[in-house]
Amino acid sequence: MQLIAEGSVELQSKNEAAMKKWGIGSANSWAADLAAGTITFHFDDRSITGPVHVLGSFAESSSSWLWGWANQALPENVTSASRLVQQRGGEAGLQALAVPKLELAEAIAYGLAALSVDVAGLAGLYRAPTSTGFVYLGFTDFQVTEAAGS
Repeated sequence: MQLIAEGSVELQSKNEAAMKKWGIGSANSWAADLAAGTITFHFDDRSITGPVHVLGSFAESSSSWLWGWANQALPENVTSASRLVQQRGGEAGLQALAVPKLELAEAIAYGLAALSVDVAGLAGLYRAPTSTGFVYLGFTDFQVTEAAGS
């Protein structure tokens, strides 16, 4: 639990920096292209696109976390960060990082995603709502595309 708490504190700092630099959190909409391995945030005057890392997902109905590396529906190009967390967790004997699915509260799922951002050296985390819960998407850097007429 100490590692999760430390990861959450570090993530808050990273996400605040991402908000200042790119406006993450104030976008009008977002879209992930998992085949291409990208996430795009759309604003009135621009869009930003960068690599996406699916760290895991949380299902509200079963209160369960599924690691990105364990989700067979995901292409490998978006699970490298979660696979790194699995590897490091296994090496350190941290079972929660190496078990495919865990029953836990959403706050703990967020903490696991935050820890993953730190372990994988990502720039931040976007907690995206889904029809069944949340998917936790890590990001690194973005390319800016100005909107037509801006």
